[in-house]
Amino acid sequence: MDSNSRGLKRAKTIRTEYVKYVDDVQRWLQEAEVKVQDRGSEPKKVKEHIQTIEDEISAINDKLNKAIKHGNEIVEKTKDEEEKEMIPKTIESLVGKMSQVKFWLDEKRNQIGDTLDAWQKFLSVYDLVMAWCQSKTNYLEEPITLSSLEVVKQKAHEFSAAVKSSKQQSKHLAEMSKELDIIALSTDVGHLPEKLEEANNAKNDVEGKLSEKNALLHETCEEWEQFERKLKEVKLFIEKSQNSIESAANKKRTLREQHDLREKMLADITIQRKKITLSTEKLQIHFRAGFGGSENIEHLAKDSLAQLDKLFKIVEEQAHNLEESLLQLDKYQQEIQHLRQKVITAEQQLRLTQSPTYLPHDRQKAVQEQNCK
Repeated sequence: MDSNSRGLKRAKTIRTEYVKYVDDVQRWLQEAEVKVQDRGSEPKKVKEHIQTIEDEISAINDKLNKAIKHGNEIVEKTKDEEEKEMIPKTIESLVGKMSQVKFWLDEKRNQIGDTLDAWQKFLSVYDLVMAWCQSKTNYLEEPITLSSLEVVKQKAHEFSAAVKSSKQQSKHLAEMSKELDIIALSTDVGHLPEKLEEANNAKNDVEGKLSEKNALLHETCEEWEQFERKLKEVKLFIEKSQNSIESAANKKRTLREQHDLREKMLADITIQRKKITLSTEKLQIHFRAGFGGSENIEHLAKDSLAQLDKLFKIVEEQAHNLEESLLQLDKYQQEIQHLRQKVITAEQQLRLTQSPTYLPHDRQKAVQEQNCK
């Protein structure tokens, strides 16, 4: 009786433990499958799931082995044909699912390593792009003083280099997009799309401002070069004009030619003044965009205009003196012409009085005779 009682008790215990082990293993396998197949969590969370599974799998393997042992014992002793058929199938199913979970686990472990690397690389490249944006933003906020053409050229060169550096940021953004695609293959991408958009918008904004200032600096450089050419042209014009009016060849010209030359010079000086004024105004437009140093331009322009004004006064005075001389000369010529006419008349009268037929008392006859001659 005692032996039978112990046998029944053991059989009951084995069955109870078998059922419990099977339930525990099945439940764990279901939970493990959900975790290892999870594509809706971020890589860090998935890695935690994998670690949890790896921590638990040894204990579950132990339960599975006990379930197999108890199952085999039940099959050996049971007289229930259905039970003999069901238990091996159940054990076989559990073993198969366990193998599948282990396969998924190995696959996911390798996959999550690549995903975590991609995630970290994405954030590292994001930091590079944002650091570039911040650096160039600070650079854009620095005041720019253009004291000379050389300074303008240097700044234009620096901003050209800054604009070119944005190409590397475009490559970084493409790299971020690539890493994002890798992450999306196995896990949720979390807030990374927002970060990609943020970096892209920041880069485009900074690049646009750099390109705008770069274009403005190159335009300023071109206008400054034209301005300096105008200054050189004015200087050369003044030198040539002074040499022309002081030359020996000029003094050999007639007063009228000398006067006409100075009138032309006055017109040319006015044109040169307009050129300097226009060139200065065009250059000053660029300084109103936020550049400092315009006082240097104003000083150079004023100095050039002052030289033109000085030449204008000299030439104007000479033209005025020549005009007075011409008027006086015209007056003298008119007087000479008048005197010449009087001389001619006097000579005619003298020849008349010396004529043998001169009849001083018969005025009418004398006139007739004179007319006949």
